[in-house]
Amino acid sequence: MDEDGNGEVDFEEFCNGLICFTSKGTMEDRIKFTFQVYDLDGNGEIDKGELLIMLKACLNEQFLLTLKDEDLENMVEQTFKEVDADNSGGIDFTEYSEYASKHPNIMKNLKIELPFLKDIEED
Repeated sequence: MDEDGNGEVDFEEFCNGLICFTSKGTMEDRIKFTFQVYDLDGNGEIDKGELLIMLKACLNEQFLLTLKDEDLENMVEQTFKEVDADNSGGIDFTEYSEYASKHPNIMKNLKIELPFLKDIEED
């Protein structure tokens, strides 16, 4: 998202990020974007703390669901067992991409239809 690395996401970078969720966006674009969202500190890997934060936010926002911290931590541990192939304690982009590619339903619903963007997309 922060394409120029200045620590801020300007309007152009924000719009470029949204494009990956339109019909012009590819699965690879969505995987890259979502990895950047989960990698909160931008160090190139998702650690357990980052995944826990994002999991809490997603469950609360989308499902109005609040789980016990213990249950969330178990979900994070299970995710790391499945995704962290080299057992490094972090999920790098390659691991994330391979997992997302093998489980396309994760990315399937990450698409937005914005009728007012149709004219822009055709240009």
